[in-house]
Amino acid sequence: QIKFGVLLDEIDRRLHTSGAWFATGHYARTTACETHPEQVRLLRGVDRRKDQSYYLSGVSGRRLSRAVFPLGSLIKSQHVRQIARDARLVTAEKEESMGICFVGERRRFDKFLAEYLPQREGDVVASNGRVIGRHHGLFTKTIGQAASIPGVSGMNGKWYIYAKDPVKNCMYAALGRENPLLFSNDITAGPMHWIAGTAPEFGPDNRLELDAQVRDHISVRFRDAQFGVASGQYLTLYQGDVCLGSAPIGSTTDTASNR
Repeated sequence: QIKFGVLLDEIDRRLHTSGAWFATGHYARTTACETHPEQVRLLRGVDRRKDQSYYLSGVSGRRLSRAVFPLGSLIKSQHVRQIARDARLVTAEKEESMGICFVGERRRFDKFLAEYLPQREGDVVASNGRVIGRHHGLFTKTIGQAASIPGVSGMNGKWYIYAKDPVKNCMYAALGRENPLLFSNDITAGPMHWIAGTAPEFGPDNRLELDAQVRDHISVRFRDAQFGVASGQYLTLYQGDVCLGSAPIGSTTDTASNR
């Protein structure tokens, strides 16, 4: 909405044209769309470790046609760093940053959020209903994240958050990273954003089979159970290297419920 919405509109306004392109540093690629010449298809970046097509999955093909991704066909460790060395940039040998740009690497994300969100303490509850600790706000932990619980953790393994209840202000924790409560087989997601504007046709040969499609919502069953899936995360669909679109996840079904 910012870079591919407000920014593009501002470029058009200032240049008095709707044909200007702009370049970004995302590791992603685009290619021509045969069925819709005014659009492009979004592809994964060649460097799979750095691929960022996921983050662009909510942008329309028409908007993506205005962007250029010069890093999309390059491998960072080989090509990009060498280009930086040739240009004698001071960042050529700099270690990669894994922090969120507006937070920084040395700040914990929960501490950052605590500056803007009220910290409302609540219970951490085990899957058997026993209260095993306290949390300092539901925003401090995400689904699948390890939970350090004084006096409980470390005895029989780590505890991991598998669910939250905003009404009761509770977090629910499961013992052990392989606990079935932490894995999901089925999810529902929507509304669906298709980069091409319409849904493609899915057949039995697709790598991801959609159980059902109802209007703009979909139900998905994973071939292999996925760890740490949570409502509010985004489901992104691919057909080979082509990114088809995405949708916010509405609900999940853990593997324990499927037994």
